Amino acid sequence: MMNDRDPGRARRRILTGMAAAAPLAIAARAGLAQTAWPARPIRVIVPFPPGGATDNVARVLARSLSPALGQPIVIENKAGANGRLGTELAAQAPADGYTLLFGGIGALTIAPHLEKVPYDPARDFTPISCVVYYDSVLVAHPGFAPNTVPELIDHLKRHGARVNYASSGTGGPYHMAFELFKAMAGVDATHVPYKGDGLAIVDLAAGNVQCMITSTSAAMPQIRAGRVKVLASIGARRTMLFPEVPTVEEQGLKGYAVESWGGLIGPAGLPSRVVETVHEAVVRVAAEPALREGMQAQGGAWVGSRPAEFAAFLRSEYDKWGRLIRERRLST
Repeated sequence: MMNDRDPGRARRRILTGMAAAAPLAIAARAGLAQTAWPARPIRVIVPFPPGGATDNVARVLARSLSPALGQPIVIENKAGANGRLGTELAAQAPADGYTLLFGGIGALTIAPHLEKVPYDPARDFTPISCVVYYDSVLVAHPGFAPNTVPELIDHLKRHGARVNYASSGTGGPYHMAFELFKAMAGVDATHVPYKGDGLAIVDLAAGNVQCMITSTSAAMPQIRAGRVKVLASIGARRTMLFPEVPTVEEQGLKGYAVESWGGLIGPAGLPSRVVETVHEAVVRVAAEPALREGMQAQGGAWVGSRPAEFAAFLRSEYDKWGRLIRERRLST
């Protein structure tokens, strides 16, 4: 009878144990690999062309987040259909943390109420953090009589549809912001859509339209040149670039506030460890003066909300614009 001191038997036991342990070792290595995120560059889809406010802010954020996450962050512009094309691509991306979206108000909370879109805002995405609010303003041609919100409301009540207001496009955030203004003030005006803020502001400066709502950064050159005047900030607080100009609500239209925002969003099913890692990095880089100064230069105010807060904000924005679109019968 053989005993445990038999060299052959001992060798067979060792080999059998090694064979049994091999799958466990492989699984352990796979588990370690899964936790080592990020291990390669991260792509952030910006659903607008280069050079605009959203793209510029996304690049400011990427420059700060890259060292915080230890990997390059590559901005990929996928413009088209007012942000819906890039948003759709992000929804279809693998939920591995290597493709994120720097999304905004239009494609996620407005467009789904206006037309059929190839994604479900509630089902197809994972909110990470609302990063920035863009300062937006109500502006007018210098020759247009009203200089304040009460004066504008009074003028629109008397002249109504004879006043033309511009926007960067039908169904866009600033079109909806002015429609909300009309609904809450009980006034009328005629919408003149353009293909982008640039063309609209040029026509406003020329006096071909009388007023519009737009981003502070887009309007700034014409404001500085004296070809456009500022009537109000449309957000919940005054714009940093024009702190002397009151908000719409401060001027008497209670409850009116529209935030144009940018936030980091992943595909549905994004692992919680990725969500928390990105959010923690966003909060960490918020202390960097370069990031805040870069945001402010683009007319942006830092937010950096938690994932749950961002998810609740998205739901409230979706519901708000849905009600307005149904009540104003704006759907196409």
